[in-house]
Amino acid sequence: MIAESMVAECDHEGRCYQIFSEISDHRKDDTALSVAEGSYLTRAGNPISKKTTRGWHILIEWRDGSMDWHKLAEIKDAYPVQLAEYAIANGIDHEPALKWWVRKTIKRKD
Repeated sequence: MIAESMVAECDHEGRCYQIFSEISDHRKDDTALSVAEGSYLTRAGNPISKKTTRGWHILIEWRDGSMDWHKLAEIKDAYPVQLAEYAIANGIDHEPALKWWVRKTIKRKD
């Protein structure tokens, strides 16, 4: 999925473009898991992150200047690298909705 997203940004002559201009903002609602609720312990006592993106929304600014709020899961699937970089840059990569996949995405990108 990461490779597909990166390839989709370039045409057959190698010129790169993006469908959106940037990720402008983020928000979470009452249904999002708190950091304390974001993991559980196995019987052996190892912490496991809950894999959910519930309650998070991302504000996308498109090339034409318009802006729309989208569910985190939609943006995670469409633009995983850009969203992971945004999460790290904005210090939200420790949140449960992002923690379980952001670092893996960056490693795979590299």
